[in-house]
Amino acid sequence: MSLSILPAVPTQDLTITDDDHQFFLTLWIAASSAPCPHCGQISSRFHSTYTRQVRDLPWSDAAVSVELVVSKLWCDNPDCPQSIFCMRLTPWVPAYGRRSTRLTEWIADWAWTTSAEEVAATAARHGVTLSASTVLRILRAQPDPTFPPPRIVGIDDWALAKGHRYATVVVDLERHCVIDILPDRTAETVAVWLREHPSIETVSRDRAVGYANAAHEGAPQAEQVADRWHLLKNLEESIERLFRRVSPFAKEPSPGGDAESPPPDLPPEEEQPALDTPPLTPRQTRYAAVHQLADAGLKVSQIARELGCDRKTVRQDLIGPPPEAHPPRGPHPRLLDPFEPLLQRLWENGLLRPLINNDTRGLILIG
Repeated sequence: MSLSILPAVPTQDLTITDDDHQFFLTLWIAASSAPCPHCGQISSRFHSTYTRQVRDLPWSDAAVSVELVVSKLWCDNPDCPQSIFCMRLTPWVPAYGRRSTRLTEWIADWAWTTSAEEVAATAARHGVTLSASTVLRILRAQPDPTFPPPRIVGIDDWALAKGHRYATVVVDLERHCVIDILPDRTAETVAVWLREHPSIETVSRDRAVGYANAAHEGAPQAEQVADRWHLLKNLEESIERLFRRVSPFAKEPSPGGDAESPPPDLPPEEEQPALDTPPLTPRQTRYAAVHQLADAGLKVSQIARELGCDRKTVRQDLIGPPPEAHPPRGPHPRLLDPFEPLLQRLWENGLLRPLINNDTRGLILIG
């Protein structure tokens, strides 16, 4: 009986059992001769048999396990150092392998597109049990995939150790994947990499002068552009600088009021009173109290207990600059501001009087 999973190897007997969504196949290989894996000479002298468990692709959501009963043969070459060898089942099963070749390729296809943890979870849903470490070992053993030469690339910083050591990441913007990570972010390193890839037509970079010089030297034929993120970042910084230059709006006088003439009941020297000092904010009050207690000789822990705050806050106030005083906010506009002169004249002429009862509070117009 022949089986599709071993198209090139004749089988003598086949047994299939089903146990809790798992298929167990037992195969006896019926080959009468096989080449020696060391010297290549064909041998037909039977020695013994051995059994090996091999996992294959799942059938629907059921796992498939194949038990192979394979022959051991004598090598007839007197010069061969391997006198006894096992019959190979390549390309279906590699030497010493416990997974079929097509199962390994199935796992590798998934591993190229997603994480090892997700591949392990997907395989478990299909009846194949393996760990993320096994997925990584399979992926490392695969040959590197081939891709077309990059045309549009993005270059930016890459933090190997944030705040200490940085590299340069190169991204293929057409395939949306990383194609290389350079050891540093100097212009010379980036220029050398660009010279090695003459197919590049567009370089997307940030505003760093080093990357601009590297693109000019390494890829003079390429057009340099800024990506969407850096354009929005530039716009954000420009708007922020604009708002910082704009002064706060001055408080406008009430409509109909005389801002220049002082109230009649005030003395002449108080026509333009000085601006009051803004009250201290809670942070300024705490800052002053911390320094006052520290000058009195109290420790950080004692100051924290005295003021009811954290010790980190106390240390920050002791070593940091004093908080800035913010100017007091002006009054918010009211709905009655445009009608204030009219209401004032009606009140002075006795045409308005207060209305207070259980349901309403306000003014009532007389006559």
